[in-house]
Amino acid sequence: MEFSDGRISKIDPYMPEHFFDGDAFFLGYTFLQMLFRYRTMDELNFAHIECFAKGGDIAVLLQALFLKKNQMWFPYYNGKDKPNTYPTL
Repeated sequence: MEFSDGRISKIDPYMPEHFFDGDAFFLGYTFLQMLFRYRTMDELNFAHIECFAKGGDIAVLLQALFLKKNQMWFPYYNGKDKPNTYPTL
């Protein structure tokens, strides 16, 4: 990836020569859990030992980019039916 003036200017395909050439490793669909803010990198590393970041800088960057979303539930009552519980977005 190349950036100019704070925008992506060029994206080239990347094919690593070796499996361990990357800076972060994710098993299966575990990256999606972090991408959709369900788990943090530390939680993924705890649950799956194969998920890790090589350096401290990469781990800090992943924690900053993919914050965990707080899941909170509030009761919803429309005044007519019985109270229901729906997740907040």
